[in-house]
Amino acid sequence: MWNRSTPRGASDSACLGYISVHGFFDERKPMARPRSQQAGCPLRSEPLTRLGRPRYVALRIPGTGSARMLASKEVRTHPDESDFVPTLIPGVELASRTGWMRMWHTVMPSETDYSGNIWHGRYVALLEQARVYALAVSFDTNYGELVRQTQTELVVHEMFIKYVKPAAMGERLWVYAKPYRRGIRMAVHSSLENADDGSLRAQSIVTLVPLDMKMGRPLRRWPSQFSIIEGE
Repeated sequence: MWNRSTPRGASDSACLGYISVHGFFDERKPMARPRSQQAGCPLRSEPLTRLGRPRYVALRIPGTGSARMLASKEVRTHPDESDFVPTLIPGVELASRTGWMRMWHTVMPSETDYSGNIWHGRYVALLEQARVYALAVSFDTNYGELVRQTQTELVVHEMFIKYVKPAAMGERLWVYAKPYRRGIRMAVHSSLENADDGSLRAQSIVTLVPLDMKMGRPLRRWPSQFSIIEGE
C-alpha cells in the first residue's frame, strides 16, 4: 500500500499529518492525491483533520518502514481491584459502582502457538466472551434472553486490538470489559491483564451496531432497555 521510497527533502513532520486512503479503512471512494503531493510524502491523502471523525487508521512513519495504529479514543481503564465483587456467573466479577466487568481466564495449551504464547487470534474469542458477560451482568440476564426481549442483535462493526505483551501458557489473566453507548453504536472497552502482577497484555475497543432481528436492518434509535448503558 505504501511507496517505500521517500523523496529527498521530505521531512517527517511534513508527512505525519497525512495518511493513505485506498479504501481498506475508509468507507468512501479513494480520493485523488491533493496538494500535499508537493511535500514529497508517499501515497498521501487529505490531512487527518479532513477525514471527519477520527477512525482507526494505519499511519506510515517515513524512513522507518513501520506503521503505527491510531485510535479515535484511548481505551478506558477499569477501577481499583477492591471495587469488584463476585456475580452468579462463575469466574466473573462486577464493579457495581462503575459497571466494569472482569472474568477469570487461564491460558490453555490449545490456545498457544509454536512460541508457547497465546495465539493472537484467540484474543478475539476472549473479547467476545468478555463482551457477552459484561452485557449480561449489566442487564442482570443472559445474553440470549437480552436479544429475545429487545429483538436486537449487537453485531461487530469495528475492532481495534493493541497487543502489548504476549501471555504465556498457564498464565492467569483478568479480562476486563465495559460497554458504552456512542450515539447509535456501542463501544466496548476491554483489557487483558496478568492476574498476579496486573501487567497489561492487550487492549481493545470493539464497536457494535444494533440490528433489528425482525427487519434485519440497523436501528435508528436504541430500545428503551439500553438506556442503562452509560454514554461515552
